[in-house]
Parts: sequence; structure tokens; C-alpha cells
Amino acid sequence: MTKNTLVILASHLRIKGMKRNSFQPKSKAVTTTSALLGASLIILFALAWQAVQATRAHYAISDNVLREYAVLVSSEFSRRMTQDIGYNGYFGLASAIREQYEGALKQGFVPVFPDNVAPLAKDIFVFDGEQLFFSSKNLDDLSALSFESFKDSLQQELKALDKTSLSSRPFHSMQLSETHASSVIFTLIGQDIVGFSVEDATVGAWMQRSFDKSPLLPEALANGKLTNDFIRLAVVSSSDALLLNTGEEALKAPMATKRMTEEYSGIFRGTTILVAIDPMISHDLVMGEKPLLRLPLILIALTIAAGLLLVAIQQMRKERALALLRNRFIAEVSHELRTPLTQIRMFAETLLHHRAKDEHAQTKALNIINRESQRLGHLVDNILTFSQRAKRQTLNLKEERIDKLVADAIDELEPLAEQLNCNIALEAQDLTCLVDHMAFQQIMLNLLDNALKYGGKNQLINVRVRENQGRAEIRVIDQGKGVSAEEQEKIWQDFYRPENNAETGVGIGLSIVRELAYRMEGSCWLEEMETGACFVVAFPLAHSISGYSDLGHNNE
Repeated sequence: MTKNTLVILASHLRIKGMKRNSFQPKSKAVTTTSALLGASLIILFALAWQAVQATRAHYAISDNVLREYAVLVSSEFSRRMTQDIGYNGYFGLASAIREQYEGALKQGFVPVFPDNVAPLAKDIFVFDGEQLFFSSKNLDDLSALSFESFKDSLQQELKALDKTSLSSRPFHSMQLSETHASSVIFTLIGQDIVGFSVEDATVGAWMQRSFDKSPLLPEALANGKLTNDFIRLAVVSSSDALLLNTGEEALKAPMATKRMTEEYSGIFRGTTILVAIDPMISHDLVMGEKPLLRLPLILIALTIAAGLLLVAIQQMRKERALALLRNRFIAEVSHELRTPLTQIRMFAETLLHHRAKDEHAQTKALNIINRESQRLGHLVDNILTFSQRAKRQTLNLKEERIDKLVADAIDELEPLAEQLNCNIALEAQDLTCLVDHMAFQQIMLNLLDNALKYGGKNQLINVRVRENQGRAEIRVIDQGKGVSAEEQEKIWQDFYRPENNAETGVGIGLSIVRELAYRMEGSCWLEEMETGACFVVAFPLAHSISGYSDLGHNNE
């Protein structure tokens, strides 16, 4: 090596030490990203809550509007049935009685009613203060026993009346008791009380006619779409008899309830009107269509958002772990590069400044420079192979003598073995496999370097190349501490290094061995041993050559 060459080498190999802790990743960016994602999720929850509240508010407004219209319906129906049944019905019957009763016989009095209201009246009665006379009764509908009960009950009620208060109204009404499904309408003529009974079923039929004859709400509402088909209405008498029912919703969930009192002589006193409106018509009644309740959809969206947030956090954790591995890798590579470079620089400067005492010292320095250069080249090859894995560069596969390739790898690492006072013994059959020359060399160099590094000094490394079931198996056996059962699979992972091992390293050698072996249709594994470790790689044979050679590489 010339003086100029040593000067150039020494000048280019001066590098500054690098602290391993200088590559520790900062968690500020991860923390900021996590905070932003959390804030986004909180905002999403807030917006979803506002959407739910807005929907509920719209529902409340819509329900209030429907209740107001239901109140309007109850008022209109009470007015309508009071007019249809009270004025057009009861008043007409009472007027006919008053006109025809004078001079008639109390017993057997049968007035003639207009045809349109005649069906309302059932039994005509006259009460003179002492006796109650019925001019007609329908024994088919009312048994004799029931009629007598009805008659006695009516007579007692009429006796209890104050006649002086009856003259203020054209007629009066009375609900006898819960046991009788009928009411009585009566008027005072002189000292006699004359009237008729009305069955609940008849009143209910007249109420149905009132309900059906025209819309209960103005046609201007909902552009005439709100017909009585969307109105559910029920009428319950003071004795809890159901007189009218156009829909069960009115009984189960009424939106409006109106209890009749003294309207039109109190003919419906105690009667309750229950009203409900079909919500299907709400979009025509309420300005702005009633929104669909999208709570399940919102919950699904929030669940997906939360899931995505968890995935993002998990991904960030993986990225952080990867950053830690990457930074540790950089620190380890820096350390691994610095060691051979320091040796090369030191002995180059020794030769450069003529510090070597004699030719033997110069030769030793050059050998160290050569050895460390090979070690440096091996490390660089590993890093290049690892960095180019994603590109999947094509391997140049051809038939190679495996035993010779293994011997070449041992020769290349012989200086390092000599430094550690280690011996490498090779037992090899002459076998030929289809492999890539450089990739196979890299596999062997990694396995041998691993054995030298972790097997310790003053050891014997056995390398055996043998055929087994049509495959060439190469075993590298060291005398180190071995590999624990928990780590036997982990050691093939990227960047993994045994935790309790003091040896330095990058942690990519075995992962490169496995990948290159697989790409050449080979395989690799670790065999259990009582002491030391035995790494095995195997490749399909191209063909076998008979014979057996014992090649020993020993460093005495």
C-alpha cells in the first residue's frame, strides 16, 4: 500500500463519534397527533349530540303542533255532536213532546216524531210526581227484570228532582247508572215530567254520522290532505261506556282530551272526547318535514369514528415502535461501522506516520486493515440487502458447488476467527444446488459471523454440508450459550437481538438469512442442542456428486 493511498484512506475515514442516545425519537409529534385525533372525536360527539338534540327539538315541535290540532278537533267534534244530537235531535224530540202532550192521556201517550230524529227515542215515559207511566218498551232488547230495574231507578231519580229548577231549560238529560246502557231526556210540562230514553248504541251511531259528514279540521290545512282518515277519535260516556272509537291510538295515546260539562243543557255531562292524529300527516302540518330519527345511524357513525381513532392510535404506536427500532438500528449501525473504521484509521495512521517498528508490524497492520475492511464490507452488504428487500431484486440462480461456496465463506472470515482464537471445521459432501452466488455467500457469512459473535472466544465452530432427502443441508454449530425456547422464533425477526446478550449487532443478519433462503426455494431453522446453537439452511439439490471430502479450516 503506497503512502498516498494511506493518506487518502486516513482522511476519508475520519468520522466523529455518534452517541447512541441521540437517535431517540421524540414523542411530541405523536402526542400532538393523538390530541388532535381526540379533539376531533370530541367535536364529532358534540356535533352528533347537537344533531340528536335538534332532531328531538323538531320532534317536540311537531308533537306540539299535532297536540294543538288535536285540541282543535276535540272542540270541533264536541260542538258538532252537541248540535247534531242535542239541538237537531233532543231539542226536536222535546219540542214535539211539548206540542203534543197537552190534553193527552198520561198512560199510553205516544207522540209523533219527525222521521229524521225519531230513531233517537226509544221508550216514552210520563211521571206525574207519584207514578211513572211508560207508553212503549222493547222487551226484545230489555228483559222484564231489567226493565223493572230501569223503571225503579228512573222513578227514584225523578222523585228527587226539584221541579222549580227544571223550567229554566227546554229539556234535561240524565245518566241513570253504570248498569243501564242508556240515558233519559225529559222536559217539564205543567207538573208532569215527560221524556224518553236513549240507548248508548244509538247515540254512538249518531256520533259516527257527525264524524263522517265533513272534515273536522279546515281544508286549508295541509292543502286539504288532512281528512278524517288521519284522525283517531274516541268518546267515553260518564259511565265509562265507549260510545265511539275510530282508532285505538286515541285510547292508548291521546294527544288531546276534552271532558264535557254543561254544554247545551249538560246533555253530555261527564262525557270524555279523546283525540289522536296520525303522525304520518305531520310533514304536511308542520313547516319543514318531520326528520327521521337517525340516532342509530349517528351511533354507528360514532362507533366507526371511535374505531378509526383506536386504529389511528394503534398505528401511531406501531409507527413509534418502528421509529424506535429504526433509530436503534441507526445507532447500532453507527456503532458497528465505527468499530472497523476506527481500527482501519488507527493502523492506517500508524503506517502513515511510520510508527511500525519493522516489516512484521507493518504486515500485521495491513492484515488488520484488510480484515476490518472485509468486516465493514460484510456489514454494508447486509444493510444494502435489507434496504432493498422491498424492491425484490432478481436473483441470478445457477448451479453452484455448495461445499466450495461454504469453504470460500470460511476463508473470508478466517482473519476474524483468528483474532478470536476460534477454529472453524468443515465437513462437506460435494453437492450442487441452484443458488445465487452472492446471496448464498451472504447467508453463510451471516451465519458464521453470528457463530463467532455469540459463540465466544476459544471455541470450535463445526460446519457440516450433507445431503438429506434430496436437499443440501448446511449446519453451523457453535459452542455458545444457545438460544432460549422463547427466543427461537423471535431471532428471525427484523432488529431483534437477545436481551441478555452483551454482544453488539444490528439485528438484521438472521432475517436476511431467512429471506434469501426462501427466495432461493430454501428453508432455515434452529435445531435444539444441549449446549450451543445449531443453525441450519437447506436447498434443493440440482444433482449429487458422489464422494465425500473433509476440509478442515483450523486456526492453531
